[in-house]
Amino acid sequence: MNLDKFLESVVGSSSLDEGRFSYLNASISHIRLIKGKLVRSALIFELGTKLNIADPLLRVIAQAVEELHLSTLVHDDMSCMDNATERRGVPTINAISGDAVALQSGNWIFADSIALILGSSVPTESEKVLIITAIVETFKRIANGQVGDKALDVNSKLDVYLDVYRDKTSAIFAEVSKLLGLLFSKHDSVLAERLFDAGEKLGIAFQLADDISEYNGGEIGEVNIIHAKGIDAALELYRRYLEDSRQLYGDSQCGVPLITFDRIEGIVGKN
Repeated sequence: MNLDKFLESVVGSSSLDEGRFSYLNASISHIRLIKGKLVRSALIFELGTKLNIADPLLRVIAQAVEELHLSTLVHDDMSCMDNATERRGVPTINAISGDAVALQSGNWIFADSIALILGSSVPTESEKVLIITAIVETFKRIANGQVGDKALDVNSKLDVYLDVYRDKTSAIFAEVSKLLGLLFSKHDSVLAERLFDAGEKLGIAFQLADDISEYNGGEIGEVNIIHAKGIDAALELYRRYLEDSRQLYGDSQCGVPLITFDRIEGIVGKN
């Protein structure tokens, strides 16, 4: 299976039962209109393929990760967080139905990420434990990062910004990379931790790329490293973290996930 077909098979996965969840059905169906970059799923496919993990198992992981990611976007758009009215051209649940519906829709989608794993016949029981552990740890880290993000201002130190980025954005990249290492190496922590470090740096580069893209597009957006340290500092950090991640992946058994790197570089161009 090639990457495009893999990504097509990931989009829209859900255990939504319209009869059982009638109050949430409209909101959850609506939010699935958001078309993301699927960078996380691309990374799962590339790394997993290089590590000889079977496509069906990679698909389950990617489906769960995309549900997890979507749930955090719904929560992040709430009025108590970013108060976003639109995401990628689609009105947010918060804008349409308010915070209460957005909160419970995000909660449902997160629960669905776990349900997809538990209900699948593909992973073994031990693999399900590893996958769910990664999903839960990621969700906890993102929640911590989202709260930390609200405390950032132009006077925040660079280390504080990077700590927030590690949890808010980089957690998925790091935890997924570690998970694939564990699935491949049968709990060999050396490879898993090396991939964790590579994923963490890649995730920070991805967040910086997103910041730079907004800046280049004339968007003010929420406070980020560019507001505090300037565009030149952000570009330098972006290049450094991207190269450090490339080196770490290259030194591992799986090698560099080139398509994923190309997608991230494409967000800001070859700066």
